[in-house]
Amino acid sequence: MAEIGTVIRISGNLVQLEIPRSKACGGCRACVPLNGRETMTTYAINACGAEVGDRVEIEPGESRPLFSSLLLYGLPLAVFLGLIFLGSLFASEAVTVGLALGGMLLTYLILYFLSRKMNTERYTHRAIRILPR
Repeated sequence: MAEIGTVIRISGNLVQLEIPRSKACGGCRACVPLNGRETMTTYAINACGAEVGDRVEIEPGESRPLFSSLLLYGLPLAVFLGLIFLGSLFASEAVTVGLALGGMLLTYLILYFLSRKMNTERYTHRAIRILPR
């Protein structure tokens, strides 16, 4: 489902957009700003050459929330629990906890650096068409 937003800032090949909150996102209240405004902001690739003040149609990027959640939370948890199990067989409690926490931190660092090398364009919204005023 395409959304419509207004360009409020341009930064390189990205535009910052102000989008009115739709009824679909009104129920969860996860993105309600503290100032009570009925709009939210997001970034999109400027595929249509929009300028500040233009109203544009936004095409959402690819979304894989389940895979992303499993990768971000499941993998570090599996590493933590695995190292707790292995450490309990071979080391004291303090060493086991330190090893598990260190392994979990290392997993997050690896995920962080891998995410920076990923092609994020396919997950980023795109401003695809300038709408008439």
